[in-house]
Amino acid sequence: MTTINPELKPLPPTDNDPSGYTVEQYPHLVGDDDSNWQIYANADGSRLASIATQPGCKSTHYGDVNHLKRIIVNYNRRFQLTPYGAELLGERFLSYVQGLN
Repeated sequence: MTTINPELKPLPPTDNDPSGYTVEQYPHLVGDDDSNWQIYANADGSRLASIATQPGCKSTHYGDVNHLKRIIVNYNRRFQLTPYGAELLGERFLSYVQGLN
């Protein structure tokens, strides 16, 4: 189930990640799917990155908001969204997802 968690905080990114995806480039925490990454958006919300939070993991490009929507719907991923993430996905989409669960 996808939920909104206003208390969700950024985890420290891993050190020595040569990917080039950083929280400076992607400053807005969108959410967390309880894995080794957190999803961040760039300044205007048009691109997403998964920023590694565990040693040995690499940060990667995560597509755009539509990609995240497909992941949530098609794989029933359990995301905790920040209020920013909920706003980015949109109220209509979140209502639809709640109806799936």
